[in-house]
Amino acid sequence: VIDGGTVMLRGAAIHHNSAVSWGGGIHQWSASATVSMINTTISHNSAAWGGGIFNESVQDLKFVTLADNSATSGGANVYNYISGQMTVFATILADPQLRANCGGNSLLSPLGFNRISDNSCLTAPHEDDRQDIPIDLGALIDNGGTTLTHLPNSRSANATNIVDIMPAATCQSIFAPAAPWDQRGETRPILGLRGAGFDTI
Repeated sequence: VIDGGTVMLRGAAIHHNSAVSWGGGIHQWSASATVSMINTTISHNSAAWGGGIFNESVQDLKFVTLADNSATSGGANVYNYISGQMTVFATILADPQLRANCGGNSLLSPLGFNRISDNSCLTAPHEDDRQDIPIDLGALIDNGGTTLTHLPNSRSANATNIVDIMPAATCQSIFAPAAPWDQRGETRPILGLRGAGFDTI
């Protein structure tokens, strides 16, 4: 993203991309641009800094999963540069490769219900956030819908770390007036489960 304006990603998957230096999945370069994401997967991307995302401006993430991205220098899933501002809500950061989940000089601003597999992203977690916890996601495959997604490994004892974590009213308020939905287009909640990420329901 190298120009001004707003980019909105809904129900998207950005995967198996690479960059030599910055932002294997997304490189937000413009200081005047804003990127918003909801129900989106960023996975299996690679770069030197910010394998998943390299952010130099403003980003807002809701129900996003960043997993299995890699970086050789810093921020396997996210590298938030000095000027970068990133708010996260009900977002998963897990399975970073080669480096920690987050890198850079500006950490994430949490709005709650985030699940992070190490302690590299948040200095002041929201009361509903959990970090440095085991997160067991399935492979990036076709789980229904139009994009590839990671489902929680339902056979894992750690599945409860990312499902059934959010009050129904909170989930519904994000999507109102429409019914809550996940990346696969399924209605939230299913069987009473309301989770972080885009399809952990």
